[in-house]
Amino acid sequence: NYLDIDNWRESHTQIVGPTRFGKGVVAGNVMDQIIRLTNDSVCYVAPKPEAFMPHLMFEAAKAAGRKFYYVSFIDAEPGVWSPYSGGTEHDALYRLFYSARLEETGDPATDYYRKQERAFMVDKFGNHRTIPTLVSVCESDDTMEASSLLSFFKEMKVITSFHGNKRKSFSIEKALKENAVVYVQSNLLDQLIKNLTKTKLLQTWKMDLTRLANHSYSS
Repeated sequence: NYLDIDNWRESHTQIVGPTRFGKGVVAGNVMDQIIRLTNDSVCYVAPKPEAFMPHLMFEAAKAAGRKFYYVSFIDAEPGVWSPYSGGTEHDALYRLFYSARLEETGDPATDYYRKQERAFMVDKFGNHRTIPTLVSVCESDDTMEASSLLSFFKEMKVITSFHGNKRKSFSIEKALKENAVVYVQSNLLDQLIKNLTKTKLLQTWKMDLTRLANHSYSS
């Protein structure tokens, strides 16, 4: 069976079934066809370690002559990503506020401290967009000593997969421009990694919309 590519591009697809009923096989078949039959960017986010899918995607990309990137958010595995290095400063700040849960809640008591932390990052963020430097800048300010933001950055610093910088890191923007095939290994049992996975999807979506808009205006 083959996918209707036009229908695939215009609609969402959900693969549902009990454990061991073949959802992974169907998803693998879909990924293989999309990689081989189109030149679309492909990003597959695995919620748990998979032995089958990354190899299938790599072989399909190789056969189609396409770039393949493997990025793992699990510590000490291949691939490094810097969550806040890519994109404009405004977009990166939004990703930081989203992943650190600094959006306003409507509760004055909670929002007071969140606004303080947001204001601090707006002032400091431009020159400190990697995890190690964000930890350092927070530690150097006495007002941030007991902040949830410093605790968040310290927790991220433990995971070396997030220690990239703009020069040495997986680039979503570059992958989209190359129409590359990307496999992302996540772990949805880990709340921090789960939250950062959502942040990556947010960045991918925003950059893809920007790329499509720029293409439309230039065509």
